[in-house]
Amino acid sequence: MIASPLRVRLFAAGTLLCSAAIPLGAQRPAARSSGTPPADPPYVVAATLPPAVDGRFLSGFEFDPVTEDLYALTDRALYRLKLTEKPDFGAPIVDKVIWRMTLDRRDGRLFYATEDEIGYLDVRTPGARPVTVQADVSAISLAYAQETGELFASLSREPRVLVFDGRTGARRTDIALPGWYGAGLTAAPRRVFLQVAGESGLYWIDPVAHEVQPWPMPREVVTPAFLDADPGSRFLVVAYDHEFLVFDVASARVIGRVVTPSRPTIAFDPETDRLIASWDDDPPPGFMASYKVTSRALVDTGRIRKPSVADVEVRGMPGGFIQRAGRGWLVWRAGAGASR
Repeated sequence: MIASPLRVRLFAAGTLLCSAAIPLGAQRPAARSSGTPPADPPYVVAATLPPAVDGRFLSGFEFDPVTEDLYALTDRALYRLKLTEKPDFGAPIVDKVIWRMTLDRRDGRLFYATEDEIGYLDVRTPGARPVTVQADVSAISLAYAQETGELFASLSREPRVLVFDGRTGARRTDIALPGWYGAGLTAAPRRVFLQVAGESGLYWIDPVAHEVQPWPMPREVVTPAFLDADPGSRFLVVAYDHEFLVFDVASARVIGRVVTPSRPTIAFDPETDRLIASWDDDPPPGFMASYKVTSRALVDTGRIRKPSVADVEVRGMPGGFIQRAGRGWLVWRAGAGASR
């Protein structure tokens, strides 16, 4: 799911993290906004979305890189639109109170959670209708594990994670959690990250063995936090109070740390391998920073000037990112000649 605001969600998007003292050797102060080069690749605003549809505020997004359709969520319906300069929302494709959604980008199945069910819609199949996978449940986060084809769902105030076959909808054995409940599920190859209420640090589920265990990190992390995972399962980004850190997933090693003047939000663009970070600058509107993440370092690749209406919040998507603006949302796309 495209990275959501600072709320319980593992970053498609995100979750908020606080931590203990940081080793001085890991510090990497953020560069000043002034006098820095433009981002490489450049990003441009490709579409502007309104703040609300039919009187209901937009709250979530998923982008299908195959069809280039954007799926936009309000608290009453789900819409599909093309990213023209002024997109036409049309009629909703699902008329339900949807809380969460996540897209299987390989097969085009959009999974969603409402206040009382888990379901899906085959968004690349003309005329497809919503299908209920599990009724009478209230899921607070969803993650789809591509390598096993399974959907993981955590429930409100229940110490377990539900698992479903993503193709048939068949229920698998539940995964017991060591704490009150799970939140912020984020799928990456060979791992599903999550946070456990009442427990410190991060946990991960082996999507094959269905076992949950603490994720070894070189420093104590106190949750909740805002997270984003590289879809290639190489890097995990953790953003919280005046900084963000990038971890190598395989070794749990800190690759880079950036100190910011205010709380940052982050968005990963998997098509260009760029991490976009946004924070409040003085004076506003300031800039957003672009970084290339490698196995050895976090490389500053320039700045993106914020429009005067732009807010701090950003959410990742393939080939770009979405940014909250004063009266709507801005959809940024990587410019021509984008390179990894």
